[in-house]
Parts: sequence; C-alpha cells; structure tokens
Amino acid sequence: MLEKFKNNVLEFIKQYERIIFIIICTLLTFAIILVLIFKKFDNVKATSNTEEVSLENNEIVEESKEEIKTIKVDVKGAVAKPGVYSLSEGSIVDDAIKLAGGILKTANTKEINLSKKLKDEMVIVIYTNSEIQEFKDKTENKTECICDTDINEVCVKESYTNYYSFNTNTSNAKESKVSEEGINGLININIASLEELLTLNGVGESKAKAIIEYRKENKFETIEDIMKVSGIGQSLFDKIKESITV
Repeated sequence: MLEKFKNNVLEFIKQYERIIFIIICTLLTFAIILVLIFKKFDNVKATSNTEEVSLENNEIVEESKEEIKTIKVDVKGAVAKPGVYSLSEGSIVDDAIKLAGGILKTANTKEINLSKKLKDEMVIVIYTNSEIQEFKDKTENKTECICDTDINEVCVKESYTNYYSFNTNTSNAKESKVSEEGINGLININIASLEELLTLNGVGESKAKAIIEYRKENKFETIEDIMKVSGIGQSLFDKIKESITV
C-alpha cells in the first residue's frame, strides 16, 4: 500500500516536474522580494531614528554650550603659573588659583577672599609674606591690608590707598575738614588726601603717594618745596602752582 502511494507520487512529480519547478522558483523569488522590501523598510526606519537622535543630541549640545558660559581671569603674584585662565561662569577665586598651579610656599592669602565668585576680566593678585611685611613696615598705621581694589579685585578689606586717605589724619579732624573744603579753592599739600592730590593737573597715583610719603617726615613750608618730592620737577610745578597752597 505504502509502496504504491510512493510510486504514484513519484509518477505525479515526474509527470508535472516542469510545472512544480516553476511554482517553487516563483515562491522563492516572491519570498526573496519580500525579505528585501522588509529589510529596506527597516533600514529607512533605523536611519530616520538615527537622524532624530542625532538632531536631539545636537540640540542638547547647543543648549549646553549656551548654558555654560566661560570667563577669563588674570592670576598674578605668588602662584606656580601666573597667567590668564578660562573658567566656567560661577567659579570662585580658589578655582582660578588651582588652575594656576596653586599658591607658592611664600604666598599669603589672608587678604584674599578665596570664595569670591569670579567675573570676566577679573584680576587676582596673590601677595607674598615678604611683600605684606615690607608694606606694613612703610606705613604709620601698621595696617594688615595691602590690597588696592583698583589692581586686585579679590581683596577682603578696603584698599590700603583708601584706608590711608581716610585714617592717617584721624588725630587732626580739624585739618582734614580744612583739607576737604580747601583754602580759597586751593589744595593744601600738607594735609590733602590722595583723592584731592589726584585732582591736580599731571599728578597721578604714584606722584600723589610720593607727596604723602614725603610729608610724613617733612612739612612743606612753601609750595615750591613740592619739587623736593621725587618725580616732581619745574614743568609739573608750573602746571599745579596755581592750584596748591601750604
């Protein structure tokens, strides 16, 4: 029975061999076409997803660039590598000092606010112990602060310049009042503050300080005596003689 069925099948295949072959080839071709179509569809979908992810990543990167702003600060003085450094907005003085290689063994940070937030174009000066001591030795008041806010923007206290201007003559309030008001509109070079001296034509900060240093030991008897101060000659005296008194 089984043998007869087998023979019939073989005879059927032999009889319709060509048709069966064509059907099988057609089915295989159709299957291959379907596979290629689905594969192409998957590739297009994957490419589309990749482009979307790439665009999202680019947007995130652009947003990050916009959110994270950088600033530049100038670090000077007793640090390992003085120079201009870039930091992210919101950084503090201590971060800038670390970028500059840290402070030297001779550095003194008592006058510096290490936690102060940085701003663009800020100047940070780290003084040495010897600089502080040398400056203190030159001052009558033995002030602990040597910072000048016009130069160093991270000082804890007021600048020594301002401190000196308002405190050197505290024992003589009357003279200070006269100095502020002036005599007939003239600047009294014996008691004038730094700010008043700076109003004189041709007198800068260094010359104004030189005048103040000179009068610690000497009194100006005449306005011509101002030419005894280092850096002040006849030409400068001619510019300011109509504006000063003693």
